[in-house]
Amino acid sequence: MDPINPTATAKLHQLVEALPTHERHAAERFMAYLCHLNDPLEAALVEAAGLDEPLTDEDKAALQEARMALEAGQVVSDQELRNELGI
Repeated sequence: MDPINPTATAKLHQLVEALPTHERHAAERFMAYLCHLNDPLEAALVEAAGLDEPLTDEDKAALQEARMALEAGQVVSDQELRNELGI
């Protein structure tokens, strides 16, 4: 529970449970937006995640290439990537 306002936290939980299933994604996006409102980068990422631009053929090809590489085990760890990039 929220140490500042446990009643508000409980009410939020009740509202989430009462939401129709088809509305939960919108509520999740809005709550994430509110959580990251003070961070311009986070806010931009949250907003960008909601864009419904259709994938181009180039996008689809890149995704397919990435999936095939993943299935073939052609991956590197986070640490290997950092080492490769020198960070």
